[in-house]
Amino acid sequence: MKTGIRAWAWSFEYAGRTGEAQWKAPDKSVVWDYTVFGTQAKVPEPDGKFEMNVMMMPDEGQAFNRWMVNGQMWPKVDPYVVKAGKR
Repeated sequence: MKTGIRAWAWSFEYAGRTGEAQWKAPDKSVVWDYTVFGTQAKVPEPDGKFEMNVMMMPDEGQAFNRWMVNGQMWPKVDPYVVKAGKR
């Protein structure tokens, strides 16, 4: 059994660009607004909903956080069953 932490390293490239990435501070006069990505259009109600109760448990001296999902200790929880084509 392997133990340890896995990590991902991300690298992005842009067409016609080379060299190290350079930080450019955003223009302070621009206010970020997530609503520009949304819409006012009415969306249909989903076919079903899942209620989920997630609770972080005390670490009790362990190295990682422990979680309960719907009263079951993660990762030994009952899976949600979904159906293809349903919302």
